[in-house]
Amino acid sequence: MEDIDKKRFCQLLIEKVVIRDEKNDSGRWVKSIIFKLPIIEKDLEISLDNNEHVEVFGLLEKRN
Repeated sequence: MEDIDKKRFCQLLIEKVVIRDEKNDSGRWVKSIIFKLPIIEKDLEISLDNNEHVEVFGLLEKRN
């Protein structure tokens, strides 16, 4: 995909990106991303703050 196509695609999907005034403890500038998806009736917002989401870790093993 060409760079201009990537930019257009992002413009179609992303409504707003909320940026912090300063980096947080983990070094992140982005606070949240609000998507505009016509298939979802309510607004979809993904927060990057640790206190507003759950992180899950899993280990997969292949057994013979």
